[in-house]
Amino acid sequence: MSAPVTWLPAHDAALKHHIEVEHLSALQASVELNRSFRTAYSRNAVIGRAKRTGIRLAGGRGGRRGPKGGPSQKRPRAKAVTPTQRPDVALRKAASGPKLGPVSFQPRPDPRPGQVPLLELAADGCKWPSGEGAAVLFCNEPQLNGHPYCADHCCLAYRQPEPRRQRQ
Repeated sequence: MSAPVTWLPAHDAALKHHIEVEHLSALQASVELNRSFRTAYSRNAVIGRAKRTGIRLAGGRGGRRGPKGGPSQKRPRAKAVTPTQRPDVALRKAASGPKLGPVSFQPRPDPRPGQVPLLELAADGCKWPSGEGAAVLFCNEPQLNGHPYCADHCCLAYRQPEPRRQRQ
């Protein structure tokens, strides 16, 4: 973290002139201040100083202007489109594959605790570890198709996320 910068009254006056009279951006004002006073003010330092001294920066957040310099008008919000109104989206979602349904199977807390050390683990055995340190053992039950775990451990590893709360 760098040392705090002390703003001199001449720097404040120049900053106010650059922003309010010349209508420079914070970046442009920092370049001009640094060139004039041989300082190293950053754009963020200029923004912070302008806020603390009450100098209103042109542009930036909330300063957007609409046509002819007046405040911009808020656009009306687009109505939500349902999947029935967008058949292409519904078809794409349907074609993306089966979705996980609610899990009706309640696995045991630690199904089939591991009984086989790593070097004795079968190539198609479940790789679910249990234990700690040097005593880590593996389940070694037959794997579920395409997964590194058996059916019980797949239920633990690949759970469907909880449904989101509906916003009101």
